[in-house]
Amino acid sequence: MIMSDLGWTLWAAIQARISDIDYDFRGWAEERWARARAMLDGPDFEGWLEATAGG
Repeated sequence: MIMSDLGWTLWAAIQARISDIDYDFRGWAEERWARARAMLDGPDFEGWLEATAGG
């Protein structure tokens, strides 16, 4: 989910600069980034890294 949020953050940030669509892409990017940061800074992140490393 973290990688998904990071990907959508990047996509929305790009859209905020290039899209002609009347939508708050910047706000959406900020929401996704905040959600990813919360998981990256959360108490479970270290365990997730260990689990992917087989440890």
